[in-house]
Amino acid sequence: MVETSATHLPLSEAQFGIWFAHQCDPTRRLYYFAEYAEIAGDLDVALLSAALRQAVAETDALNVRVVEGARGSLYQLVQPSSDWTPTELDVSSEKDPHAAALAWMRDESSRPIDLSCDRLFNSAVIRLAPDRTYWYWGVHHIAMDGYGMALVIRRVCELYRALRRSAPTPAAWFGRLQDLVEEELAARASARHEYDRAYWAQQFADRPSLSALGSRSAVGADGTFEGVHATVKVAPSTVAGLRTVAARLGGGWTKFAIAAAGLYLHRVSNAGDVSLSLSIHRRLTQGAKRTPCTMANVLPVRLTLSPAMTLAGYAAHTFAKIDGALKHHIYRGERLRRDVDTTHRGLGYFGPLVNVVRADYGLRIDGVRAQIHNVSFPALEDFNIGFEDRGGNDLLLHVLGSSANHAAAEIDHHAERLGALVAALATADTEHGLAHVPYPTAGDASVPRLCLKTG
Repeated sequence: MVETSATHLPLSEAQFGIWFAHQCDPTRRLYYFAEYAEIAGDLDVALLSAALRQAVAETDALNVRVVEGARGSLYQLVQPSSDWTPTELDVSSEKDPHAAALAWMRDESSRPIDLSCDRLFNSAVIRLAPDRTYWYWGVHHIAMDGYGMALVIRRVCELYRALRRSAPTPAAWFGRLQDLVEEELAARASARHEYDRAYWAQQFADRPSLSALGSRSAVGADGTFEGVHATVKVAPSTVAGLRTVAARLGGGWTKFAIAAAGLYLHRVSNAGDVSLSLSIHRRLTQGAKRTPCTMANVLPVRLTLSPAMTLAGYAAHTFAKIDGALKHHIYRGERLRRDVDTTHRGLGYFGPLVNVVRADYGLRIDGVRAQIHNVSFPALEDFNIGFEDRGGNDLLLHVLGSSANHAAAEIDHHAERLGALVAALATADTEHGLAHVPYPTAGDASVPRLCLKTG
């Protein structure tokens, strides 16, 4: 391996939390997430590989190893390697090329990771047919979050386009990981950090019980984690209705989706006070916005609901709580978890995790259409609701749970009931009480037909 000089940096708080969780995982694979782009059309595999090599060389976080120093101190070693290259496979002669490609990707993404010596990122270009290619990438969450990976994909596409057209190489524009680490250290010593800490201390002064749909830790008795997953595709007419209602309520689609998740948790638990964990991807500085790395924070949203509360009133309440979390996001969720001691309750976060992803699934690689698919999800605690906004009126709902708490059939049931509630919200009268929002069960004839798949 040919390596350049190394840079030693402390871990960010986000990275330290993931490092600790990784050490507690006997499989050493739970915090690795993987996706692939399905590319329909002519693609030059050699040029895409060249674009990948250059983009990875430009990305500090994809060239990191986490090393233990003297007296147990941890630091990350940024050391680009000049001889890394993506894997190139051709499965076109297989009886089922898709199954062969998927089997390879699943096997690659399930390998144990040693953070001190293994590469934390891998990629492959898999040819299924002359006009069909899968571009795979997998990365450990200690190196990259979803926002950061989107930056890398954008850069690869930019470089590939230039190579394909024999145009000058576009100037590199990624920020340095060192600058972000220094920004965080400065923020941690700032008055703003203390202001946010005081806000969260006040929010949890009553030491509330936090929501959980499972009664045990998400990790099994043998120390391993296994997830179950179900997805529903929401009808385009329903998505259009949801966007209309969200606009009428004045909070935007993302906040309305979080409100829908809170209402669902209220319905299935019969609890008047519910807590959600919100994944926050806010990057405020220009440097943060152009630096691929892991920065996502997870903070709580505590909600109070009653059947008499109108949908408009509940939405306003939820939007205000979300705004509070966003305004005070400098304080890290890892610190808050220690402050309020969620771990003794078997919770990794503050209740079911809600993630609203607005992804550019109209991805084009020099004019060639591509669509992104998940291969594996990073580990979660207890229960996770995901809204995958694919643009226009294309929306997927994901429900993920730990098999230690939830059977696959139960997750299917949650996904279909959540889809039914979302469909009801699309046509709900915002001035009526929450009790008037229909809540059909999966067996009711009124439940809309949904495309349901599990994995």
